[in-house]
Amino acid sequence: MKYIKKEEAVITDKKEAKYDEHEICSFIFDLLEKKRRERLPYELKWRLAINFLQGDQYSYIDSESGGIMEVDNVQWWQEREVFNQIAPIYDTRLAKLSKLKVLMNVRPATNSKDDVKSSKVCKKILESIEEDLEMKKLQKQANIWAEKTGSAIWGVFWDKNKGKTIGYKEQYVKKENSDKKEKINAAIKEGGINYEIISPFDFFPSNVYAKDIESLDYAIWYKVMSVKEIENMFNTTVEGYENNVVSYSKARTNVGGLGSKGHGYSESSKDIDLSAEVISYFEKPTNRYPKGRYIVCTKDNVLHMGDLPYINAEDGERELPFVIQKSLDYGEFFGESIINRLIPLQRRFNNIKNRKQEYLNRVAIGQITYEKGSIDEDDVLDMGLAPGAVIPRRQGSEEPSYLRTPALPSTILSDEKATEELFITLSGVSEMSRNSYNPKNVTSGVALSLLQDQDDTRLALNYENMYDTRIKIAKQTLRILKNSVTTPRLSKYVDMKGQVEVFYWDGTNINSTDIYIDSTSLLAKTPESRRELVLDLMERGLFNDPDTGKVTKETLVKLFEMIELGNWEDYCESVDPNISKVDRENINMLKGREAKFKPYDEHQLHKNEHINFMLSEEFENACENDGDLENRFLKHIELHDKALNSAS
Repeated sequence: MKYIKKEEAVITDKKEAKYDEHEICSFIFDLLEKKRRERLPYELKWRLAINFLQGDQYSYIDSESGGIMEVDNVQWWQEREVFNQIAPIYDTRLAKLSKLKVLMNVRPATNSKDDVKSSKVCKKILESIEEDLEMKKLQKQANIWAEKTGSAIWGVFWDKNKGKTIGYKEQYVKKENSDKKEKINAAIKEGGINYEIISPFDFFPSNVYAKDIESLDYAIWYKVMSVKEIENMFNTTVEGYENNVVSYSKARTNVGGLGSKGHGYSESSKDIDLSAEVISYFEKPTNRYPKGRYIVCTKDNVLHMGDLPYINAEDGERELPFVIQKSLDYGEFFGESIINRLIPLQRRFNNIKNRKQEYLNRVAIGQITYEKGSIDEDDVLDMGLAPGAVIPRRQGSEEPSYLRTPALPSTILSDEKATEELFITLSGVSEMSRNSYNPKNVTSGVALSLLQDQDDTRLALNYENMYDTRIKIAKQTLRILKNSVTTPRLSKYVDMKGQVEVFYWDGTNINSTDIYIDSTSLLAKTPESRRELVLDLMERGLFNDPDTGKVTKETLVKLFEMIELGNWEDYCESVDPNISKVDRENINMLKGREAKFKPYDEHQLHKNEHINFMLSEEFENACENDGDLENRFLKHIELHDKALNSAS
């Protein structure tokens, strides 16, 4: 049996060759530490930004120690209150981003009927996966990391333990509290796509100056996992240790004012028992390793070695299964957080507010001057100048008096106002959005609308970054599914009306990964702007029927879907029973029965509804099993045509 060098062993099956496991683990962990040092300046910025967001704002980056240090008090009486303007700006930006609705479509590979049908299936697959994985929650988590640190990493993986059970296999596992193994029947699942949001603290790129994931040579994902979780995932038993992880917890900090103690959130650490540091190393394909490399190891064990696991790039190639979402993109790998831009301004704002409070302390409490030795200083210092206090003084001495406090300089007030306005300028969040009320002296609806548009304009880059991220995720998803789903599976799709459709599909149904964002998402970023757009177009008469000059009930249903005011069709059915009757007629004709024609039917509505159904995919599928179905519908529609002609 030959021995394999550490750089070659990673692409060799563990069963085929012997290798130095300790050497491979050391190689990966040494590389991790090197990349950790290179990434340190970015990590310090992230930690400082989180401190300021949480309210621990008397801290700074110490380049010498490579850590976050606290600013010391100059005098004991100095005010150190925190007037957090960053937190409401952060909350407002998150709220605006959460309203963004991403509607994706798949462009057919060609104009052929099969490719058009395939693109519709691909769209349904993507929407079904997003519904199953609760994409809205995942997007919120990604937005939180992106707004805090500037970046969020999406992992696009194939999870073999997801989905329905399709069989069982014999497997030997270690007994609890014993070194012996026992045979079990492990379930075989059909597998499925899984998205994971990875903190930038746990992700180490090969080059921090690379533009994006595609520009990296390799990436390292660091994770602390329990021993049980490692055993379930890799069917390998490893030794567990007590691992220290960073967290943010409530702690007493040196903030507050005269006579008060402050609490805030500061960085701390906690230990996780029976866990291990798991390092996943992903290397993109090269001439030497055309399928890339993928290693998973702990400090002492190699858990997996092999090629990159997925065919997830164009032309059947492999790439790193990650996508990065940035808040602000300045051309480096990691994005920039809006918080870092606001930190100097927040320090200035705290300074102004605290100097004002110190002035008020002097005015309210006062400063006393007295002739030395005229009073008992210890008594005054202990008791203070309480109302009604008796203060003895030496006979013949001058009585104590208060120092005169000058008026508060007007420059402090003007500087405070200017600083508040700078928050709006730098953050892109207007006073109206942040404070939830209209600015003073602004009452015009047009002016308020312009302010709202300006907010959306400042967030346009964030929207575009989110769109690009979701498109890349969708492309990788379809490519992985195409090569992983080899047997038909059943999925559920919920359309805009809330109607549930069940469909079968497999990898052969995926012929295109040309993803684009629906135009309605691009034109109107939020439900409010979408409603405003639709109402404006309605007012201009662009949705009116050219024959009648009025909005038809069918168009009304579509409009209410666009502005997301619920399933208006249900209300229409309760108001107009003709729609319910049309649905019953469609069902009867699908079952091979003739639909009953009545002279009192609203014939134009019946005709339009029947034609709309005939244009649906459900009708096309039904026609494949019933050759006479189309004739039944056409004969029934002809009856409505005759009734319309006779009425005219």
